[in-house]
Amino acid sequence: MASIRLTDANPNLYEKQTPWLQTQQKWILRAMPKRVAKPKFSQFEKTLRGTLAYNIRLHRFENGISQEELAFRCELDRTYISAIERCVWNVALGNIEKIAEALDIEPWRLLVPPK
Repeated sequence: MASIRLTDANPNLYEKQTPWLQTQQKWILRAMPKRVAKPKFSQFEKTLRGTLAYNIRLHRFENGISQEELAFRCELDRTYISAIERCVWNVALGNIEKIAEALDIEPWRLLVPPK
């Protein structure tokens, strides 16, 4: 059976040993970079769903929280938040309320197009 362990010298370097091959493989895991640019409204659909997606992402950016953190605060799944921000899924009113509460804003503000 293969074993994977964290090396002592480098906390990002992992080693994998496979006894049946008598070899050792090493690889480095890197964290995903954080988005630093403010979202642009021109990147979103010009629909109410696009406006909602833009406003969620904008308020998330301003509060400095990830999709995962927002999902945790809303008690929703991270993939659901991602799909909302990509305009893939429709959103129930109850979930808009949960998201607005997690972002500490009034729900109607998520539906107002930017100026």
